[in-house]
Amino acid sequence: MSATELTSPVDLDSNIDDFEDLPGFLSPPTGSYAFTIKGTPEVKETDDGKKLLSIMFEILSFDEIDTGNLDTGEDLPKQGDVFAQSFDTANLYGVNAMKQIVKPFKEALGTATWNETFAGMAGMTCVGIIKRRYNKEKDRNYSKFVKLVVA
Repeated sequence: MSATELTSPVDLDSNIDDFEDLPGFLSPPTGSYAFTIKGTPEVKETDDGKKLLSIMFEILSFDEIDTGNLDTGEDLPKQGDVFAQSFDTANLYGVNAMKQIVKPFKEALGTATWNETFAGMAGMTCVGIIKRRYNKEKDRNYSKFVKLVVA
């Protein structure tokens, strides 16, 4: 198959440098950030078939970053970078963790149910403190909100 047979959202005869880099998808290092919610929460399936509820956050800005928490060769996050918080709703611990993130949006929206709150979250702005953690093997990091406030 040649490149001319591909379907692409860009003209493959255009200059490569004219294509703007997309935002990164990352696990933000420890720090304080301002975010906007990208879309409404969605169910995502993991490679092993587990279904998780995922909330996408787009970085608007950050105030403080723990640069000692950056991985070797890692750049600082930038405006437009995206990260997800995913929750295993098949167990009470996952639901409780999700509640800690969703509750400030529920209060700001004046909603009562999960689905009403999810529907209203898209585009909302929040500020939060994130802590980066590592799994037991220290080969994978993930970020978790320590505090989140709807702006």
